[in-house]
Amino acid sequence: MDKTNPSSTIDTEIIGLRAIKAFNEHVATILDDKIRPYEKLCSTIADIINTSRVVIFSADNENAILDYVGSYPAKRFPADEQPAINIFNPESDSLFASVLEGHSVAYDPSTADSSLGVLTTLLTETSVIQMLTHHEEHIGLIAVSSSEDGLSNTQKYQFEALLPSITSTLYYIQNLVAMRIKVTDVEREAEIFRQIDDELSDVIKLEYVFTMIMDWALRFTNADAAGLTLYDGELNSLRIIAHYGYREGAMPIGERLQPHQHGITYRVATIGQAEIVPDIREDKDYHSVADGILTQMTVPILRDQKVIAVLSLESRKLNGFSDDHLAFVRKLTGRAGVAVDNARLFEETRREREKLSHILRTITNMVIVVGSDNHIVLMNDAARLAFQLALEQDYEGQLFSEVVLLSQLQDLYRETLESGEEVTGEVELPNNRMYFTNISRHVGIGHIIVMQDITYFKETDRLKTELVATVSHDLKQPLSVMRGYLDLLRMVNTFDERSQNYVNSLEYAFGNMRQLIDDLLDIANIEAGLQLSMEDVSLSDVLRRCMKNNEQNAGAKSLAVSLRLPPQLPKITGDPSRLEQIFNNLINNAIKYTQPEGWVKIRTEVKQTILRIQIQDNGMGIGPEDQAQIFERFYRVRRPETDSIDGTGLGLAIVKSLVESHNGKIDLKSDLGEGSTFRVTLPLI
Repeated sequence: MDKTNPSSTIDTEIIGLRAIKAFNEHVATILDDKIRPYEKLCSTIADIINTSRVVIFSADNENAILDYVGSYPAKRFPADEQPAINIFNPESDSLFASVLEGHSVAYDPSTADSSLGVLTTLLTETSVIQMLTHHEEHIGLIAVSSSEDGLSNTQKYQFEALLPSITSTLYYIQNLVAMRIKVTDVEREAEIFRQIDDELSDVIKLEYVFTMIMDWALRFTNADAAGLTLYDGELNSLRIIAHYGYREGAMPIGERLQPHQHGITYRVATIGQAEIVPDIREDKDYHSVADGILTQMTVPILRDQKVIAVLSLESRKLNGFSDDHLAFVRKLTGRAGVAVDNARLFEETRREREKLSHILRTITNMVIVVGSDNHIVLMNDAARLAFQLALEQDYEGQLFSEVVLLSQLQDLYRETLESGEEVTGEVELPNNRMYFTNISRHVGIGHIIVMQDITYFKETDRLKTELVATVSHDLKQPLSVMRGYLDLLRMVNTFDERSQNYVNSLEYAFGNMRQLIDDLLDIANIEAGLQLSMEDVSLSDVLRRCMKNNEQNAGAKSLAVSLRLPPQLPKITGDPSRLEQIFNNLINNAIKYTQPEGWVKIRTEVKQTILRIQIQDNGMGIGPEDQAQIFERFYRVRRPETDSIDGTGLGLAIVKSLVESHNGKIDLKSDLGEGSTFRVTLPLI
């Protein structure tokens, strides 16, 4: 059988499969060649098909050009003489039009009169030319020749079988090359900006900043001319301060531009947006300052969101600037704006530091800043006086624990360090003054301690508590008498339906009044120093009883109430009845303020030395303005959807007091319409 002239379809398929297999064995080697992958692709094709020449062009669809990238035997050209085929408007060239339509055509370099004439420098024999297409887009062109008579049948079969593999490999090579170029460009740009930042780090002289920025922009964009113009927004005027490549006398340095000289620069200055004009001949505002210019890129330099200058770059190439050029120049101008601001910002910072120092010295609140290394960073005069420290001594850099010896404050500080959360509490100083203390962590600073004198408020609160307790106690007796007479009336009289409704309303009112008095007495006793019956308590049992107590109310609204407990919940020290009062109140509130068919979830977790209980619902939620006062006595959320819900406004105040009596804390997180989460934190045994 003549292997150069296959006699059957099977023979043709075998030849094609062998060619594909041989090519696939070389694909990895081709893609790994970081220096000349295109030439490696050409030589691989030549070896498999046994041809004398292979030439490959890569498509630049943006510019409608096919660029020569490699051949076998290898042939290289100077950068400015690199062969290229223009694929724009090929209709007048029937041969090339056929190639672009995807047909495989024969090309004789000695007789061809076509756009493909550039191939005569690369081919000397009759060749087969094929356009390579990936996803309906031209990615390149390949020409293969073997002898003066062209390819043999076997070579044609091999070539046709290899075309999909050649196309895929060329596509991957193009992507790899583009990626390597991109990485190189990014690394080059990063290095440039490192140099720029080094040069700008200590510079505040305006003229030097602008000149350096213009120089870097020229180098990176290969612009043929550049100018830098200051813009005065108040006067709406431009003044040229530096330029390169301009005609002599076109733009005198230091002079204000006349209206006819404003051009695109003025437009960019007033709008504040960068522009690339790919063909200045189509822009009526362009003002010529250099010969042969076709493209202009103009970028504003901003300070405080205001244009302070404009950088103009000009090129003699049509569409001579890319988006990458624009991005680079924008970064440059951003750095220019920063450098211009350095001196002003330094002065403003100095003034702000003096202002802050004056404020801290004069405010009555105590402020202490402790760094992450537990050393004092700042302590104002109010804190020095309260802790009886010398005003003239510098305590910065000293250990907080060695300067401030108050044990209550040290305990709060340690709690913040251990929990990593904001901590608040009341601290009494040796002079019997009471301070509300907040300790919060701030990244990059450490911990800020703010202490506010609340002695007056505590005394007022004590007097108010005594008054409430006295009045509440005195109200119980007349209320009991009225309730007794109401019971007598019901015993000796028979009421019709209307009268019975009146009696029921009186009974309901007496009940609410009695509940209010009981709550008032309860909170008064707690705040007066309620004696708790402390013992080891299983909180699991307490929470289960509370769930049982609220089953009926939850069932009436079809709420799903769930309790999740860890396998072994440690015991705490507390008063069982008061703990049950706390969680009964919180669970009942969650049920009351959750719409029917909602849910209430009770969760517990152990974290280091504390036990945290979380009561969460998906009910009405509490707005930010109400959250700040929700634990105050008599405070109730006033919204249309809550008007029908009974309550005295004392439940949460009692809960807070009882939690604090157990050395615990309670906080709230809530969003309107999304529910609320009350979190009780109690110390473990």
